[in-house]
Amino acid sequence: MNILDARGLSCPEPVIMIKKAVDEAKAANKASAGTIPAGAEFTIMVDNRTSVENITRFGEHAGLKVTSEKSGDDYTIKLVK
Repeated sequence: MNILDARGLSCPEPVIMIKKAVDEAKAANKASAGTIPAGAEFTIMVDNRTSVENITRFGEHAGLKVTSEKSGDDYTIKLVK
């Protein structure tokens, strides 16, 4: 599981962070190079709604199940293959 903290960053930085983590998971997948491994899970924390929307869009486009949860001023977004 990858946990990223993008609080305090504005878009597109949080999206770039999650894309890098997904790309690294693809590169490390020895069973099927170039694909996100089954069961891969990524968690990213952000502090603005725009980042939630952009990361959700990225995750869905990448074929990941995306859920988000708000806690105070922060959001936790989980992306799962």
